[in-house]
Amino acid sequence: GRLFIINAPGVFAGFWKVVQSWLDEPTKAKVGLYSTPETWKGPMAECLDLKLLPKHLGGDVELKYDPHTLDPPCEPDAENMAKMSVTGVTDTLVTSETAGSVA
Repeated sequence: GRLFIINAPGVFAGFWKVVQSWLDEPTKAKVGLYSTPETWKGPMAECLDLKLLPKHLGGDVELKYDPHTLDPPCEPDAENMAKMSVTGVTDTLVTSETAGSVA
């Protein structure tokens, strides 16, 4: 497997320099740090079809949630609601929208 860190801000380059000094060569070779689409599209295309990426990264996949919030919609279906009531799950989901209202 490989790890692609794409569209990384410049500060990541300095951080990566420090971190990679602790890693062995085979591990370092599996990690790619790329700051622009021009630099990551070629190496990533060798591993996967770029059409599988979300549209905001140049692919064809339409996301059902805002990729910038990292909060997928939480709409429990009837089956999950039934499981929650049977097991007595009463946890509160805290998202960026509800964080201010949770006491």
